[in-house]
Amino acid sequence: MSVVHITEERVKELLDWPLVCDAVEQALRAICANRTSDEQPISQQPIRNFTPTEKGVLLCMPGFIGKYKLAGSTKVFNTLGCKLVSSFIANRFLNPPKPNIMANIFLFSEETGQLNAVIGADDLTAWQTAAASMVATKYLYSKRPSTPAINTVAILGCGVEGRIHAIGFCTTNFVDSIYLWNRTISRAEALVTELKQLRHSFKNPNVQIICGESVADCVKNADVIVTATYADTPFLYRSMIKDNVHINATGAGEKGHHSELAEDIYTDPESKIYVDTKAGARIEFHLKAPIVCEIGDIINGHNSTPTAGITIFHSMGLGVEDAACGQAILEKFRKKLN
Repeated sequence: MSVVHITEERVKELLDWPLVCDAVEQALRAICANRTSDEQPISQQPIRNFTPTEKGVLLCMPGFIGKYKLAGSTKVFNTLGCKLVSSFIANRFLNPPKPNIMANIFLFSEETGQLNAVIGADDLTAWQTAAASMVATKYLYSKRPSTPAINTVAILGCGVEGRIHAIGFCTTNFVDSIYLWNRTISRAEALVTELKQLRHSFKNPNVQIICGESVADCVKNADVIVTATYADTPFLYRSMIKDNVHINATGAGEKGHHSELAEDIYTDPESKIYVDTKAGARIEFHLKAPIVCEIGDIINGHNSTPTAGITIFHSMGLGVEDAACGQAILEKFRKKLN
């Protein structure tokens, strides 16, 4: 059987938020160690492997997710996959610039191990990270008993991840205002211009899109904050943010991994930390407070949605997410051919 190759250009045409968010949610359910139901998907998730070079790093992210369903399908899937990701942050300074992160997902037959598909995953990787943030926001913030609205979103860092988070939140939520901040202000201003051009596709086409003058200015009224930078030192402090805010911490520096939040946010008595996988977090994170649980524990009903407080979701990205999202893209690709 020939190997299916789905190019980056074709993946862009196939991507949509319900598809990616559903696949990511299934993966987060599967990775959860606590079994609460026979209907819960299963998974095998090795720790991802890093191969550093002088100028960047290659990540190998294998994963198996089984006994799961995709939105709009009654079929039960078992998917074995592996994503290879190169991260070379100096690529943006090349002439012409190249993406900092480049990725491909490889899907294999769970029965024979034969390679079935190769899927370009540059855009899909960004969408998956944003989808994980949106799923976490749904379960850690939107499902609180008071059912708070996401009136104001703050995006700190306006690169690839900041951009797609801004688009994702405005597309899937009725956001009143979105604040953007970047160390290089011209990048934030460019994103403001782009988002204004995309307003017609947002749930609230009248959303206010604002370039924040500082981090403090950007986050002071935010209900939801996304940090998406390469910062090695903290720039977000407890004094800047409201009570009961939800933070999606997705950035990663070269020297200080996930270093954007100051210690006083983690050590606040009202702060609660959640992750996609505890096993990976123990190795890659050096958090200043205990982890409450994996987000899958809440999705599966093993733990309750927090009623109040500052919630922080740390996302690393998982091979099982890549496998599930790759499978979803492959299924949509096959339907389009028929």
